[in-house]
Amino acid sequence: MRRGILMMEAMVGLAVLSFILASSVIFAAVVSRSNLEVRREAAAVQALSNLAERIRARPEIVPSPGGMTAVELPIEIAERYPGLTLQMSAREFPDRPDLRRVRLAANLKNDVGGDRQTVVDLIVRVEAKKP
Repeated sequence: MRRGILMMEAMVGLAVLSFILASSVIFAAVVSRSNLEVRREAAAVQALSNLAERIRARPEIVPSPGGMTAVELPIEIAERYPGLTLQMSAREFPDRPDLRRVRLAANLKNDVGGDRQTVVDLIVRVEAKKP
């Protein structure tokens, strides 16, 4: 009789242990995926920051007011994060022809379909066009 109880205790213990191990494997997979997504989002923010600094240093690269313009990513970022694209658009201020509102957008395609977009708005002084 005691042998049967010990066998049952061992089976329950193995069941609990297998549940804990399976849960920890699932948890590790979720954490790993979240870590990857955070790194991809950080790369998108860094790319936007670099582009904003380039625009501040050289305002002449601001596009003419109108639609969105695709921005070419550095090769190492484009290869490492294939779902990342950058776009830039500019608008004029009606009463200030020397200023442009520049919108920078980083679009990040997620593997599971949850696309993300990060947007940065800048106001940049450009050389006013002479009539």
